[in-house]
Amino acid sequence: LFWERGVPLAGTLLFFILAGPWYAAMFLIHGDAYSSQAQVHTVGRFLAPMEGHGVGWWFYIPVLLLGFYPWSSFLPAGLYHAYVTWRAFRSRQNQTHALPEARTAEISHDELNWFMGLWIVGVFIFFSLSSTRLPHYIGPLFPACAILAASYWTQGLQDPSTKGLRGSIHFLMSVGYLLAIGFACAPALFAKFSEKMVKEFPLATQFDLGPGPYAGATIVVLAMGLVGYFGLNDDKRALAFGVAGGALASVFLVAILTIVPGLNRYAIAPPQELAYAAGLNLQPTDQLIAFGSTRPSFAFYARRTVSFIPSNELDRLRTALGKDGRIMILLPEYLQDTLPKEAAGFQPILKRYGFLLLSNQPVVEAPQGVDAAPSQSSKPLGH
Repeated sequence: LFWERGVPLAGTLLFFILAGPWYAAMFLIHGDAYSSQAQVHTVGRFLAPMEGHGVGWWFYIPVLLLGFYPWSSFLPAGLYHAYVTWRAFRSRQNQTHALPEARTAEISHDELNWFMGLWIVGVFIFFSLSSTRLPHYIGPLFPACAILAASYWTQGLQDPSTKGLRGSIHFLMSVGYLLAIGFACAPALFAKFSEKMVKEFPLATQFDLGPGPYAGATIVVLAMGLVGYFGLNDDKRALAFGVAGGALASVFLVAILTIVPGLNRYAIAPPQELAYAAGLNLQPTDQLIAFGSTRPSFAFYARRTVSFIPSNELDRLRTALGKDGRIMILLPEYLQDTLPKEAAGFQPILKRYGFLLLSNQPVVEAPQGVDAAPSQSSKPLGH
């Protein structure tokens, strides 16, 4: 059956046609460096935790539940239903020893569900066995999750007695109410634990989440009430899907309008802007050091090589500072006093919401024989 309908040869050929050019381009551009890095970040990450992303085997359970919410509420029942229909099909096959042609069209819908279920379970187990775990690793699950959840929901609309449907709606509502409580508590929790965020967000203790979390909690509470009213009513059940989708879109809109701009302005953008400024003023032979805050995105915004040095590796920093040429250091402001004596001559040239850019040479040098004008203020540029 698989060889007749799965067309594996044509599918494999299509895969190579779509993916092959990209891999070929990477090998042509980077050569062996690409293959070695690809091995490190595939096989290496699977066999050993990297960059502190070990976590437990259970990590992807909440990631899938919340990342695919509210539709994730229908996955347990959808997977169970796919398993039950597969067992029933296997039982009929064992009894008849053949699949009658007349039944082929009838089981096509079930076959899709079986494939989606196998896709979900297989990928989920594979990445759960990996030693390094990050939320986006299970991205390949989401197309299969969407198809299976939609298939199960459609069956529930056609047959109100579908097993597990009402339980799935209750599960959706329960998770929604828990999320609403979490949103409402978010400002207080942020204020309580803000001091622990200072390493990556220097102004965390001065930042306020604003009314966004409370607005999100209100939207979710109202939406869950409507989901229950429509979803548990056989005649109005179809409206529950729209309510859940509308609530999800509304919460994201509130977050984008009220929370994300502040976080971007005070926590995300400042070091990226300093990295960009450093990249504009450094020559290829110069150095840019990211000290303490080691975000990989710094290299992207600086458009150059960046030496990432954790705050507890001062010996590495001393070695880097001993090299010739212009050197710039990008660091959280609170770490300035921890710099070794080798950095005593570095001056702040830019300051941005708790982050500093230091340099051992002025950005603008005076021509020889001309005395530099005395600075009117020692205050760094920026905010």
